[in-house]
Amino acid sequence: MASTAPSFGRFEIGGVVRRMVSGIGDNWRTLLIVAGITGVLAAAVSTLSMGQLASVLKPGDPTAALAMFTSPYYWTTVGGSSLVTTFSLTAMLGVLVGAEGKAASVGDAFRISLQRFLPMLGLIILWALGLMVGYLLIVIPALILLTMWSASAPALVAEGIGPIAAFGRSRALTKGFRWPVFGALVIFGIMYFALSIALQGGSTTGMLTLYGSSPVAALALATLVSTVMGILNAAFLAGLYGELRDAKEGGSNSQLADVFA
Repeated sequence: MASTAPSFGRFEIGGVVRRMVSGIGDNWRTLLIVAGITGVLAAAVSTLSMGQLASVLKPGDPTAALAMFTSPYYWTTVGGSSLVTTFSLTAMLGVLVGAEGKAASVGDAFRISLQRFLPMLGLIILWALGLMVGYLLIVIPALILLTMWSASAPALVAEGIGPIAAFGRSRALTKGFRWPVFGALVIFGIMYFALSIALQGGSTTGMLTLYGSSPVAALALATLVSTVMGILNAAFLAGLYGELRDAKEGGSNSQLADVFA
């Protein structure tokens, strides 16, 4: 990743964006291959499962939404895609937070993901449970947790720590910067949602119809969406972590640098 001038004591949303662009620009080949391979796997799971789901749902049926969420095909899609996405995110974060100006290979990325996959999976499960409880408590606690834990995934990969330690590390990094971090999350969330819907043709319902009518086209579109959104998500988290780390500590990450030496 190209070096970015540190801004000691200051967190800038623009700095996160610059790091995203720099990280993707310096490692686009590796990121594209990693995201493409895992995107095909995730899309294949989705296409097979959602194709079956589309065949049993009746268009215009008011109970279709309930049937979807109670269908084993839907939860197969969610579970399978989540595992592949976790592996992909870990691999891409390894590239983005660990390369430090060196060219990271696909082998490096997958090796890091194999090493950190189970801790990352544990972190994501705990993260999801925490947010679920927060939403049950009238949303605001969920937004607070989302902000405090926003740097936990890249910290887990970059610093070789466990899920609980990663949550603590993220709380420490975001302390004093949580309003601008929340602003960055809101801006990215809006952009992410809008781009995702645009890539799917403006409607998730349209995607479900495509799964039933043209599995090959659905596979291609799902792979495109998974690849693009996966790279953007990893780049944002890495950029957020890098900006927070420099703002709080002005230091550089060295734990993963040896992997790419």
